[in-house]
Amino acid sequence: MATFRTEQAWGNLTQWHPAPNLNIDLTDGDNNEITAVSWQRADGSEGSISLQEDQTSFLGYYRKPNEGPIAYRGSRIS
Repeated sequence: MATFRTEQAWGNLTQWHPAPNLNIDLTDGDNNEITAVSWQRADGSEGSISLQEDQTSFLGYYRKPNEGPIAYRGSRIS
């Protein structure tokens, strides 16, 4: 399990704001490393992130229902 400190930004992406930590398992059932993750919730919110090759950071977006995309990035802390 990896934990990432995350930030979010919107508009012109010049100001990043703290967001809750993200905990994610970075292996699949065959112990292959994960390079990207996408999700969609029942409420219609969705997101997608791409991990750096060394899995120390990611960049992506998430979107709440009826809203535009919000930039999302993270740095691994454990």
